[in-house]
Amino acid sequence: ESKQLADVWYQSGFINYRQADLEKAFESFDKSCAIYLKIFGKDNLEQASCYSAMGSVLKKKGEYDKAINYFIKSLYILLEIVGEDSREVATIYHNLGNAYNGKGEYNKAIDFHQKSLDISLRVIGPKHPDVINSYNNIGNSFLSVGDFDKAIGFFRKALKISLEVFGEEVEQVSHSYNNIGNVYSSIGEIDSAIIYYEKSLSIDMKIWGPGHPEVAKLYVNLGSICNQMGDYDGAIRYFKKAENIFI
Repeated sequence: ESKQLADVWYQSGFINYRQADLEKAFESFDKSCAIYLKIFGKDNLEQASCYSAMGSVLKKKGEYDKAINYFIKSLYILLEIVGEDSREVATIYHNLGNAYNGKGEYNKAIDFHQKSLDISLRVIGPKHPDVINSYNNIGNSFLSVGDFDKAIGFFRKALKISLEVFGEEVEQVSHSYNNIGNVYSSIGEIDSAIIYYEKSLSIDMKIWGPGHPEVAKLYVNLGSICNQMGDYDGAIRYFKKAENIFI
């Protein structure tokens, strides 16, 4: 058994993952990991990458506790070899945050996303997509626990950087507008929610075109707003538009 064979299994795992064959993906990563361990005889970066990939597969399957175990295995190796101030460790903290978010343990999710953010700010600086993702993730977790002021604060940080780095008509900006709309919808500020959802919809229409699932999600959000307002005809119109895209 050679490192080349382990590399083949590792790359095959990502192909399986992208093809949504999660069982085969996990099996490929597991085989790869076993070979790396046999070759090097101790914890190594390749092994850490395999554990992280296996955790991502399990997270995708909704097996959050198992995913967390693999992410932590990867984390211990990375901390030992590269230290905390590395993008690899920031990514593991990010993955742990997403796994705890999936479990509904939002305070733990916030802690790990904050750790990821702190490292990213030190290692790659504030104007980077990883930092934008962290702000959005933290904002979503605060939204889930009902801390709307903190949620909108983090979403606005993400929006500010996205506008500075990418300009107006990009996916990251649309995402931030949608997130801010979600906060306003949650607190019943309907007019503000509509403004941000429509901003997001306008961008998504230009980026993806009218028949894309991202556009459909905005129709669902706008339909929900109409429903809150008692505009049931408007709600049905938006839901029908979304339905026509999804089916």
